[in-house]
Amino acid sequence: MITEQEPVDDPGENLWDDDVYQVNQLTPSRPTRGQRLMHFIADIVVAVILHYVVLFGLILLFIDAGSYPEWLISGLFKQFAPLVWFILHVTFSEMLLNGQSIGKMITGYQVTNTNGTPVEAYRVFLRMAIRLIPFEMFSIFTKSGNSMWHDEWSGTELRFKQKKSARQNNVILD
Repeated sequence: MITEQEPVDDPGENLWDDDVYQVNQLTPSRPTRGQRLMHFIADIVVAVILHYVVLFGLILLFIDAGSYPEWLISGLFKQFAPLVWFILHVTFSEMLLNGQSIGKMITGYQVTNTNGTPVEAYRVFLRMAIRLIPFEMFSIFTKSGNSMWHDEWSGTELRFKQKKSARQNNVILD
Protein backbone atom coordinates (compact mmCIF):
# COMPACT_ATOMS: atom_id res chain seq x y z
CA MET A 1 0.00 0.00 0.00
CA ILE A 2 1.39 3.36 -1.00
CA THR A 3 0.75 6.26 1.34
CA GLU A 4 1.25 9.86 0.50
CA GLN A 5 3.54 11.78 2.81
CA GLU A 6 3.55 15.48 3.47
CA PRO A 7 6.27 17.31 1.60
CA VAL A 8 9.34 17.85 3.74
CA ASP A 9 11.27 21.09 3.49
CA ASP A 10 14.33 20.39 1.42
CA PRO A 11 17.39 21.51 3.44
CA GLY A 12 19.27 21.99 0.18
CA GLU A 13 16.68 24.40 -1.20
CA ASN A 14 17.67 28.04 -1.62
CA LEU A 15 21.23 27.53 -0.39
CA TRP A 16 22.47 30.47 -2.44
CA ASP A 17 19.98 33.07 -1.17
CA ASP A 18 22.15 34.52 1.56
CA ASP A 19 25.76 35.44 2.20
CA VAL A 20 26.06 33.36 5.36
CA TYR A 21 28.10 30.20 4.97
CA GLN A 22 27.94 26.87 6.71
CA VAL A 23 29.73 23.58 6.37
CA ASN A 24 27.63 21.08 4.47
CA GLN A 25 26.65 18.60 7.18
CA LEU A 26 24.28 16.65 4.94
CA THR A 27 26.82 15.25 2.50
CA PRO A 28 30.52 15.54 3.20
CA SER A 29 31.23 16.17 -0.49
CA ARG A 30 34.82 15.00 -0.83
CA PRO A 31 37.22 16.90 -3.05
CA THR A 32 38.54 15.19 -6.14
CA ARG A 33 42.23 14.56 -6.67
CA GLY A 34 42.29 17.51 -9.05
CA GLN A 35 40.78 19.83 -6.43
CA ARG A 36 43.30 18.63 -3.85
CA LEU A 37 46.06 19.33 -6.37
CA MET A 38 44.62 22.80 -6.93
CA HIS A 39 44.64 23.44 -3.13
CA PHE A 40 48.28 22.39 -3.01
CA ILE A 41 49.39 24.46 -6.01
CA ALA A 42 47.61 27.59 -4.77
CA ASP A 43 49.16 27.18 -1.31
CA ILE A 44 52.63 26.65 -2.82
CA VAL A 45 52.22 29.85 -4.86
CA VAL A 46 51.26 31.76 -1.70
CA ALA A 47 54.28 30.27 0.13
CA VAL A 48 56.66 31.31 -2.68
CA ILE A 49 55.18 34.83 -2.69
CA LEU A 50 55.63 34.99 1.10
CA HIS A 51 59.22 33.83 0.67
CA TYR A 52 60.07 36.59 -1.79
CA VAL A 53 58.25 39.28 0.19
CA VAL A 54 60.15 38.33 3.36
CA LEU A 55 63.43 37.95 1.46
CA PHE A 56 62.95 41.38 -0.15
CA GLY A 57 62.14 42.87 3.27
CA LEU A 58 65.25 41.34 4.82
CA ILE A 59 67.42 42.62 1.97
CA LEU A 60 65.98 46.12 2.45
CA LEU A 61 66.77 45.90 6.17
CA PHE A 62 70.38 44.97 5.52
CA ILE A 63 71.03 47.45 2.69
CA ASP A 64 71.55 50.18 5.25
CA ALA A 65 73.97 48.01 7.19
CA GLY A 66 76.16 47.65 4.11
CA SER A 67 76.50 43.87 4.25
CA TYR A 68 74.28 40.82 4.26
CA PRO A 69 74.39 38.07 6.86
CA GLU A 70 75.81 34.82 5.51
CA TRP A 71 72.59 32.85 6.13
CA LEU A 72 70.55 35.27 4.00
CA ILE A 73 72.55 34.64 0.84
CA SER A 74 73.23 30.95 1.47
CA GLY A 75 71.69 28.28 -0.72
CA LEU A 76 70.28 26.57 2.38
CA PHE A 77 68.04 29.54 3.17
CA LYS A 78 66.91 29.83 -0.43
CA GLN A 79 66.04 26.12 -0.59
CA PHE A 80 64.30 25.56 2.74
CA ALA A 81 62.63 28.90 3.41
CA PRO A 82 59.75 28.24 0.95
CA LEU A 83 59.00 24.98 2.80
CA VAL A 84 58.92 26.87 6.09
CA TRP A 85 56.59 29.49 4.59
CA PHE A 86 54.33 26.73 3.23
CA ILE A 87 54.10 25.10 6.65
CA LEU A 88 53.41 28.42 8.38
CA HIS A 89 50.91 29.58 5.75
CA VAL A 90 48.81 26.41 5.71
CA THR A 91 48.93 25.85 9.47
CA PHE A 92 48.03 29.37 10.52
CA SER A 93 45.51 30.01 7.75
CA GLU A 94 43.66 26.77 8.63
CA MET A 95 43.63 27.86 12.28
CA LEU A 96 42.67 31.49 11.72
CA LEU A 97 40.36 31.11 8.71
CA ASN A 98 38.10 28.37 10.10
CA GLY A 99 39.81 25.43 8.44
CA GLN A 100 40.59 27.07 5.12
CA SER A 101 43.81 27.96 3.36
CA ILE A 102 43.93 30.12 0.23
CA GLY A 103 43.78 26.98 -1.92
CA LYS A 104 40.72 25.66 -0.09
CA MET A 105 39.00 29.04 -0.35
CA ILE A 106 39.36 28.94 -4.13
CA THR A 107 37.48 25.64 -4.41
CA GLY A 108 35.14 26.22 -1.46
CA TYR A 109 36.36 23.47 0.86
CA GLN A 110 36.95 23.59 4.59
CA VAL A 111 38.77 21.31 7.03
CA THR A 112 36.44 19.94 9.72
CA ASN A 113 36.48 17.16 12.24
CA THR A 114 35.00 13.93 10.89
CA ASN A 115 31.71 14.73 12.64
CA GLY A 116 31.45 18.09 10.82
CA THR A 117 32.39 20.34 13.74
CA PRO A 118 35.05 23.05 13.33
CA VAL A 119 38.62 21.78 13.48
CA GLU A 120 40.66 22.44 16.64
CA ALA A 121 44.15 23.97 16.61
CA TYR A 122 45.87 20.79 17.82
CA ARG A 123 44.36 18.85 14.90
CA VAL A 124 45.66 21.47 12.46
CA PHE A 125 49.17 21.06 13.91
CA LEU A 126 48.79 17.27 13.77
CA ARG A 127 47.70 17.48 10.11
CA MET A 128 50.80 19.50 9.26
CA ALA A 129 53.11 17.17 11.20
CA ILE A 130 51.70 14.19 9.28
CA ARG A 131 52.18 16.05 5.99
CA LEU A 132 55.93 16.11 6.74
CA ILE A 133 56.11 12.30 6.56
CA PRO A 134 58.02 11.33 3.41
CA PHE A 135 55.73 10.01 0.66
CA GLU A 136 52.59 11.23 2.48
CA MET A 137 51.57 13.08 -0.68
CA PHE A 138 51.27 9.73 -2.45
CA SER A 139 48.63 8.58 0.04
CA ILE A 140 46.10 10.20 -2.29
CA PHE A 141 46.51 7.14 -4.52
CA THR A 142 45.48 4.73 -1.76
CA LYS A 143 41.94 3.54 -1.09
CA SER A 144 39.42 5.68 -2.93
CA GLY A 145 41.71 8.68 -3.22
CA ASN A 146 39.26 10.88 -1.32
CA SER A 147 41.32 11.15 1.82
CA MET A 148 44.97 11.28 2.66
CA TRP A 149 46.98 10.18 5.68
CA HIS A 150 46.87 13.67 7.20
CA ASP A 151 43.05 13.51 7.05
CA GLU A 152 42.64 9.95 8.32
CA TRP A 153 45.24 10.05 11.09
CA SER A 154 44.21 13.44 12.47
CA GLY A 155 40.47 12.69 12.44
CA THR A 156 39.69 15.46 9.97
CA GLU A 157 38.19 15.71 6.51
CA LEU A 158 37.48 18.26 3.83
CA ARG A 159 33.86 19.30 3.36
CA PHE A 160 32.32 21.60 0.82
CA LYS A 161 31.34 24.90 2.40
CA GLN A 162 27.87 25.99 1.30
CA LYS A 163 25.94 29.17 1.69
CA LYS A 164 23.18 28.99 4.25
CA SER A 165 19.80 30.50 3.52
CA ALA A 166 17.95 32.83 5.87
CA ARG A 167 15.38 30.10 6.52
CA GLN A 168 18.12 27.66 7.57
CA ASN A 169 19.54 30.33 9.89
CA ASN A 170 16.14 30.45 11.59
CA VAL A 171 15.97 34.15 10.83
CA ILE A 172 12.54 35.68 10.57
CA LEU A 173 12.43 38.28 7.83
CA ASP A 174 9.75 40.98 8.07
